[in-house]
Amino acid sequence: MDLPSAIDRDLLSRHGALCAIDRQIVGPLEELEAEQNRIDASYDIDELLSLHGASDGSAASGDDQLDLNVGGRSFTVRRKDVTRPDGSVMASLFGGKWDRRLPRDDKQRIFIDADPRAFEVILSKMSEEGWEEGVDLLKSKARAGLFSGGVCDWIRFWLSPPAAADGEAAHDHIEPPSPAMSAVALPEQLKGLMSVMQRFAKTFAARLAELESERAAKKARYDKVMGEIKAVAPFLRPLSGDESIRSIRVVSEDDEWPDLEDDRRPYVVISTTQSTLQETTSSLRNRFDLYSAPVKRIPADHFSEIVDYARRRRILPDCTPVAPPTTTSDKMDQLLLACDMYGMLKHTYPHILTDHDMHKLARTITYNQPAKLHRLFTSDAHRSSFDKLLQQVGDAQGLVLVVHPQDDDGRVKASHIDGRLIQPPSATSPRTIECPVALFSMRETSTKGLEEVEVPQGEQRVTVAGAGGGRLYIGGGCLVLGMGGDLRRCRLRLKGGDEREFTAQRLEVYQLEVAVDKAAVTSAIDGLIEQKGLLGVIDYQPLRQSASPRQLIRLQYFLENGGDWAASAALLRLAKRYRWIQQLPMQLNEGDVERAGSRATFERRAASLRQWSLVGHRLGRDMALTRTDGGGEMLGREAVVVRASGSKDPPCSFAGDAYQSFSDIVLSRLARTAERRSRMSASRVYPAPSAAHDRIATLIAQPLPLWGSHKVVDTDPHTGDKWRWVLLCGDKAGDAFAAHVWIRLSRPPSTIALYSTEKPRGDGRGAAGNPLAVALAATRMGSDSWLIPAVQKAIATGGGDGGGAGGPVAQRQLPLAQFPTRAAARPPPPVSARPPPPLTQPSSVTVGCIRTAERRSRMSASMVYPASPASSAANDSITALMAQRSPVWGSHTVIDCTDPYTGLTTRRVILCGDKVEAQIKMTTFSGGSSIALHSSEEPHGDGEGVAGSPLAAALAATRMGGDAWLIPGVSEAIATGGGDGGGGGGAGDSVRSERDATGELGSVVGGAVGGGRGS
Repeated sequence: MDLPSAIDRDLLSRHGALCAIDRQIVGPLEELEAEQNRIDASYDIDELLSLHGASDGSAASGDDQLDLNVGGRSFTVRRKDVTRPDGSVMASLFGGKWDRRLPRDDKQRIFIDADPRAFEVILSKMSEEGWEEGVDLLKSKARAGLFSGGVCDWIRFWLSPPAAADGEAAHDHIEPPSPAMSAVALPEQLKGLMSVMQRFAKTFAARLAELESERAAKKARYDKVMGEIKAVAPFLRPLSGDESIRSIRVVSEDDEWPDLEDDRRPYVVISTTQSTLQETTSSLRNRFDLYSAPVKRIPADHFSEIVDYARRRRILPDCTPVAPPTTTSDKMDQLLLACDMYGMLKHTYPHILTDHDMHKLARTITYNQPAKLHRLFTSDAHRSSFDKLLQQVGDAQGLVLVVHPQDDDGRVKASHIDGRLIQPPSATSPRTIECPVALFSMRETSTKGLEEVEVPQGEQRVTVAGAGGGRLYIGGGCLVLGMGGDLRRCRLRLKGGDEREFTAQRLEVYQLEVAVDKAAVTSAIDGLIEQKGLLGVIDYQPLRQSASPRQLIRLQYFLENGGDWAASAALLRLAKRYRWIQQLPMQLNEGDVERAGSRATFERRAASLRQWSLVGHRLGRDMALTRTDGGGEMLGREAVVVRASGSKDPPCSFAGDAYQSFSDIVLSRLARTAERRSRMSASRVYPAPSAAHDRIATLIAQPLPLWGSHKVVDTDPHTGDKWRWVLLCGDKAGDAFAAHVWIRLSRPPSTIALYSTEKPRGDGRGAAGNPLAVALAATRMGSDSWLIPAVQKAIATGGGDGGGAGGPVAQRQLPLAQFPTRAAARPPPPVSARPPPPLTQPSSVTVGCIRTAERRSRMSASMVYPASPASSAANDSITALMAQRSPVWGSHTVIDCTDPYTGLTTRRVILCGDKVEAQIKMTTFSGGSSIALHSSEEPHGDGEGVAGSPLAAALAATRMGGDAWLIPGVSEAIATGGGDGGGGGGAGDSVRSERDATGELGSVVGGAVGGGRGS
């Protein structure tokens, strides 16, 4: 190995290691020096004091005499008497270094914006021998609240050291890096340096800790001075400009000098600074700034309390509780009035709830109407006296109680009493006031909103008891105040019946003032009644005349949020027709609105139950909807169980039966008594077995609608019988009466009957006494009218006493009157263009045969047209057809006759009559006209309508041609291919099977509908 090269490498290795060590030492040392410089340059207390206008106070002497103006009163003190104890706010203010910044009045007295009463109490102890004990005694009494609230605040403030403030002038502290020593790269010859380096690291850490301690100590002194500056700053003049001192005289109202003028009466001067007035209410500020006249009719001590409260709110440190103005108990009400006059009441005695929560509570109680809450009682000012509460409330009506529990997860309780609290006549005789009551629960933060607690309808009352110090029972005991004679001890009844007692931290009572435009509310209600289709159903004349607008507001809310009223309106009309109620519109009153329950109860119900809760009780006790204590529903004496929530008219269980909706329950109860409240117009009992019995069984099992009606009630009683109630009319606005068909299926016999509340004709018996109901039943029942022979007979003979079907049809627009509006394919010739031919009078044998055939056949399709502009085309066409000379529709067998009893003109056109008879019957009467297809074709399927007589319908459509539209069932049959025969060749197959039975009918239909003559 080359020796010089080895030596060079060794030297290079040692040099590099030493350089690395040097870098690790020099860097931290430089950082330590920089940190020392930063600490020396920061936290300069002298600079801080100079910045805030402090002077050198070393020249100040304890024997200096100071002339002071404290809040309007003069004091002459020695400096040493107001600089005790050392380190207090008072000592800092009067120590001397702030003398140049203290404001002075026009007499060059130092002005101190503070309460002179508190200053006098402190000064009396400071100037005594053994003042240390006196100061300690003052501080202990202040902590115990033995002085008035404001005096206690000042004693604690003046005699306590200022709270240290975090100095904002501190420099940004940078932690110097610690040296990181490593022996890995050191040559063997330098390994001994490691111990030296370790000692350096320890020395460095110790010096760093010293610097940190020095920095912390200097910062603490700096923060202490900053705290002192913040404590005395409210008493100092601004750095630029001067502090304006505002004074006012409060004149005594003592009756000893009744004749003295104001400027000669005794007065008290109360002074403060413009800075205080700038941070207080505008009412108090304006009294100093704008009005030079003395304050009168307010005692000087009350006005002084109000001003001192304003200055303490400005001067006392942040987060320090500020005691409200106070006085003796007998003058507290007068002080509160003065606070309210100067806009200080909300600040001096803040509400339990925030303004937002108070507004939300008021809007909830008044159903979103504008309202104001005026506080009458607060336990902060009036203490927890039951007698004082009643005295403060007086005769006020519409009260809101707010209770702040000490615990209960921060939930505030509130109650609205829509009435007055009346003093009981004696301690042993409680007074109960029946009035609406609502309970609420809410958090102070309103994070979970306002929750209304249901109060049962039977407990809408308030009881005032005077025994044992006084108690207040709200909602029948849902909330009780005054347990054990202490107003703050309360009891709350929880859901489920459990009770829990708690202690109220604070209590407040407000009067709710609702600003309502009664005309606007009534206009809105009128609009809702029209919009909801309730004209002629409900009205509210008693509420219009009520002095209180609250129930009008509730009615408006109930109508707006009650959902679609169509079903309930129909039920009320039906109840009127069946004489459950005497007249419509139903006049709602305050009691009706109250029975709907509270807002919480109303909103927890489905729409149909909301509506019935408002009106159902007017039908009687069995129809009244009430809410149980557990939140259940009762209709009369039976429970209503809602099986599915979220529906506007939910499915329910009632009296052991299941119903598709709540409205069906009401309809069922109306139906059960409908027979007793109406007359039987016609009926028939059928034995079994029989075709009628089987047909009734089919009708009872048939899915809805039945005869075009969805108002059907089914009952399957425990006797094994089944009955079905089918409403024909009575639930629409134009219905003059109610009519229904009652069907009963027994183990035989079976029964079917027609009932009506129609105004009776003659003796009111049978079909003749109820012609409109009979005609309507015949039209609605169609081919099933044969089940009630009296109905079928009436329509076959033209209907009753001449009214026919036109009476009820003209009074209401039934589905049967919804005829096609298109013009006839073949316009009828003008009636005036040709005189009608004389009516042929067929022999009695012919007429009898025709009528017998009609009774022995089925009505396949029919239509009744009222005498109205909408049906003029149909009436004109039927009139023209009845005047047309034979043949009519290719038939020469045309029978015209006039009923000798009714005077109705009838034309029968025989379409076929080999083995199966089919005919068209047309009738005109004063109320309109009718047209019907009768057939004795063997029925298809259930035999109902054109589907049960497809060949007759197809034949009628073919023979009538352009007049087929007059019978919609016939025109629909030909439009769809004719009954069950289809179109084209399909009809031929159908007709082929009927050829032998129908003769002409089969061949004609086969050719006309089947694409050729049937084979």
